[in-house]
Amino acid sequence: MRLLNKENVIKNQVDTIEQFKVLAYLKKQFNTDEVNLYLLDRFTIKLVDKNNDIGYFKYNSKTKSVDFLSKILKIKKERDKKMELNYTKVGDYLLPNLTIKNQNYGKINKYGYLRLNYFKEHKKGLYITLLMHDELTNHLVSVSNECEERLKILMDNYRKSDDKLSEKNKEINQLEWLKMMNNYKDCAEENILKELIYV
Repeated sequence: MRLLNKENVIKNQVDTIEQFKVLAYLKKQFNTDEVNLYLLDRFTIKLVDKNNDIGYFKYNSKTKSVDFLSKILKIKKERDKKMELNYTKVGDYLLPNLTIKNQNYGKINKYGYLRLNYFKEHKKGLYITLLMHDELTNHLVSVSNECEERLKILMDNYRKSDDKLSEKNKEINQLEWLKMMNNYKDCAEENILKELIYV
């Protein structure tokens, strides 16, 4: 930020064409002897009057006019207030008071972690959005629960439809029963991965 002295203002000594256009506008609107002018960036000049009221004037290259930025500054100040962090002193350290809202604290099983890896590798935009809105954990927990329920329903249906999975068969030939159960479980998991994880 550079202060323009009276000589700079009179001779239009600025850094860019955009600042020149803003300065020409300010000369028409204000008595430049009663204000201080600062060059902020290549488009913007800051004006401070005797009452320490501040105004920002920016050249808009689209409309070819000079805009007064009071609304934008109010929005920025409100945003900065919202983003302010409060700290708590713990021993010799100041720790920020950070909290995560609306978190589902259920367990994330292997299906949840598979979904997480799928997001990281193939759906980065969705992954970042969920992460920024503190919804990633909720999503992974709900996917974990849904997959567990779907697996249980599918396995129950397989047991009912196949007589070889009965309790009698389990007692007669345990190895055969175990092979059948593992086969059906693999089929069920394949369906779950296609329908709930990799979509």
